[in-house]
Amino acid sequence: MVHLGSCTDDETPSGTENLASYISNSNLDIQLDSLIACAAGGQNGILADPGNTAISIIYLPLEDISNIRYYETESMPENPSDYTAYQEIQLPQTPLLNGFLRKFNRETPQEAVYGIVSFERNGKIFLSNPIHLKQNTAPTDYSTAVSVDTATPLMPVFSWQTLDSPDNAIYFQVVSDEAGNLLSGTYTITPTFQFYNLDNVVLNVNDITPAPTLNAGETYLFTVLGVSLDNWVNLHADVSFTAE
Repeated sequence: MVHLGSCTDDETPSGTENLASYISNSNLDIQLDSLIACAAGGQNGILADPGNTAISIIYLPLEDISNIRYYETESMPENPSDYTAYQEIQLPQTPLLNGFLRKFNRETPQEAVYGIVSFERNGKIFLSNPIHLKQNTAPTDYSTAVSVDTATPLMPVFSWQTLDSPDNAIYFQVVSDEAGNLLSGTYTITPTFQFYNLDNVVLNVNDITPAPTLNAGETYLFTVLGVSLDNWVNLHADVSFTAE
């Protein structure tokens, strides 16, 4: 639980203005359901950072954004969508996948709380859905239990076990190269993905033309995050593979 008088130097409130006041005082329209964000615990794979912080609050930055902020409740709100319960918290940020994603670095709160990421773009305030930070009660399960089927040339099929994370509502898959560049970023409902077959993909966050391709003999990293309805990452799994 974040008490305003006991935050660390990197977790200090920026002022007395809560999220509702910020929205009201800005006189800007609100854009919902366009800022993709979630939070995960642990320091493995693409989420590792030099500070080794316990929680990563991950978001997808769009082009030409400004005034990026992070808000958090002090305790569990009765209504996670009550913006008056959210106070801005200053947290350090780290780029992921050479900046395709970004994350706020957070120490573990004493109890489960909710957070919201915001930024401004094209005269609007974009808000993420509330993110339930629950590393103490439901720590992210890190696993390497990912299988790679390379029977189809340059179109490997990835599948993974859900382990002890029955609350996963959606899976976010990333394929990146050895330099950390994202090739593919997709969401599926089922625990499988074939590169680069979009038949079961419900959201493609790197929708480019021509479609990304793999090079035979090169090594890549596949990462999957299993995300619950409250935007907490229950499962984090990855595996290195060589394209065949």
